[in-house]
Amino acid sequence: MYILANQLTGLPVMSLQTGQPIAAVERPIVKPVDLEIMALHCRVGQRGRQTGVILMRDVRQFATDCIIIDSFDEIEDAGEIVRLHEVMKHEFNPVGKLVVNESGHQLGKVEDYTINLKTYLLQKLYVHQSLMKSILFNSLVIDRTQIIDVSTRQFTVRDTSITESRLAPALPHPHSPKKA
Repeated sequence: MYILANQLTGLPVMSLQTGQPIAAVERPIVKPVDLEIMALHCRVGQRGRQTGVILMRDVRQFATDCIIIDSFDEIEDAGEIVRLHEVMKHEFNPVGKLVVNESGHQLGKVEDYTINLKTYLLQKLYVHQSLMKSILFNSLVIDRTQIIDVSTRQFTVRDTSITESRLAPALPHPHSPKKA
């Protein structure tokens, strides 16, 4: 199952223990090295004045209208989780990053991304192209297998060119004269 990252924003976090919403998701926390979704950054409580982090392993279920965890105890302070220190320091967010191909051509900017809910990996990038390109071409969707490099500024993806050896051989036109 997959979910768009922007669908997580504002999603209530329900406690299985109380049956009540206890937080709301602000954004996923993404590890740029392997594009793993490590945790969810949340606003805690009714007024949302405090923030906290829910590790992905602590999520019991992703429902269509909420995220379910066991109890309030699953929400941690980001400073208490050692393995998140480095990731939180970079505050990596794929949305808004440039996407360029190997040749250096700018393809656009990431407007959203898909998360695989079984592996918690960023699966696809949805790229917003310039106005002219968006009129002439369909929207651009890039799978994680096409991503070569991730930096603080941009994603570098494989060039997508079809080589002649991968093309099917041309068939003769049915009304063309036959060669002897």
